[in-house]
Amino acid sequence: MDRQYYLFAYDVSENRRRVKLCDMAQRFATGGQKSAYECWLSPAEASAIRSFSAGVIEEAEDSVMMLRLDVRAATRQLGRGQPPSDPDIFIFG
Repeated sequence: MDRQYYLFAYDVSENRRRVKLCDMAQRFATGGQKSAYECWLSPAEASAIRSFSAGVIEEAEDSVMMLRLDVRAATRQLGRGQPPSDPDIFIFG
């Protein structure tokens, strides 16, 4: 299965919608903080996340971004954030 590296981020004004997106993002995340998550996704998973997000947000109030990242690019981190830690085992289901 061909997976690609994404940054999934959201800015959602209403708590119930924010919790739904947070719960969904954490199922796929290998790292992240608050409302931004790093995820390795198959094309089907990326499509499912886009569809789910579109069904949750209010476009006039909220914002969701999925950015495909280049794994060859150097990563630079500023501040106290923790670098992502990939587990030894991924469970896909």
